[in-house]
Amino acid sequence: MMKMRKIILILSVAFCTLSFSSCITMMLLENATKDSAFDDRGVTNSVFSVANDKTVRFARANVFGQDVDHSEISKRYGEEKYGTGWSFERNSLYGDGSGAYDKASGRYMYGECNNVRILCKGQIVSGYRLLTAEEWAYLLFKRSASTVGGVENARFVIAQVGLKRGIILFPDRYKHPRGVPEIYGANDCEGRSLDNSLNENEWSKMEDAGAVFLREPCTNALCPRGYLTSSKNSDGEVGLMCFSSLVSHYVGIKFLPSNSKGLARLVLDD
Repeated sequence: MMKMRKIILILSVAFCTLSFSSCITMMLLENATKDSAFDDRGVTNSVFSVANDKTVRFARANVFGQDVDHSEISKRYGEEKYGTGWSFERNSLYGDGSGAYDKASGRYMYGECNNVRILCKGQIVSGYRLLTAEEWAYLLFKRSASTVGGVENARFVIAQVGLKRGIILFPDRYKHPRGVPEIYGANDCEGRSLDNSLNENEWSKMEDAGAVFLREPCTNALCPRGYLTSSKNSDGEVGLMCFSSLVSHYVGIKFLPSNSKGLARLVLDD
């Protein structure tokens, strides 16, 4: 009887030890992956091809210009650079006030301002830039990518996160996380946002898997009309990556007057 009790006690201790170890491991894994979507420069760990031999990493949110002096980040970037520095929005899903207009210099963020310094977690990171119109077109319509929702080379999908309509960009290598609804209509320029309606917890899992969400800009001249590129055409119009999921379904590049308002999502070259 005593021998049997010892065996039961040993097995019980072993089981408790194993359970405790498993709990600790799960906690460590959870904490280790909590902010795994972004590195210490404030960009995605996932990469996106923008040409045959070029990949980039997206900033974690849209940016907006600062119109007050911030000492170090207010300095010019060089004779051909300008600006007073940029900060990340706190939350990329609710960036209604974001823009890419630098009030201090009176300029939009394209052209020679393509070596932007960003304040990220109290540190300045150099080398951020806007994609060109050609790079956006390659990313959206030409690159090789993963199969998502039965669609090969899934590059984007029109979706809604919470109450925000927008477009989700899939990285070159993407595995759809468990517990998130299946994606419908990848690469469909006429997709409906409600076909892929996600809550913020579901989106958080997709973001951890490497996806990027760009909220849908307004379509009228008084609101941001797209995401600024660094490209201009021969008429001096600025290239914007535009998309709409409402009346006129569209995903692509438009060249608009140089005073058109636009949002900005920066990248770092990989």
